[in-house]
Amino acid sequence: MIRYPEHPVEAVVQTDALQGALNTDKATARSPLSGAAAQGAGETPRSRVLIAMQYNCPQQALDEHNSLSSFRAKNKPHNAAQRRTLLAAVARLENERVDELTVLGTRYRVVRGEEYTGLGRDGIEQPRPTRARARRPQLEP
Repeated sequence: MIRYPEHPVEAVVQTDALQGALNTDKATARSPLSGAAAQGAGETPRSRVLIAMQYNCPQQALDEHNSLSSFRAKNKPHNAAQRRTLLAAVARLENERVDELTVLGTRYRVVRGEEYTGLGRDGIEQPRPTRARARRPQLEP
């Protein structure tokens, strides 16, 4: 999907990424990595990383999500109904193959990303000035 940048900074980031791609002669790739993302009700269409893209197998990301959900059910519910809802989600993750799940208004998904390195005339592509810094995943409140 192509869309017009909504903000001047976004346009600069996209232009910088395009320039990086145009200066790349070759790319080396690794196998895809899996993680999990969350998107709450009323949030922007963008998801936030819940489980870092570090697993070689989607099942590992599902297992990590199940573990986080178990801890959340034990430590974070505000009432008994929320605890029951969270425990039902944990049971579902343990017994079914689920790639997407909505719990208490938050949509959770297993996500996949391809790792690659661009190689140009000057060697491996260096970090671009506009590249966003990685953020550490945080559990929901």
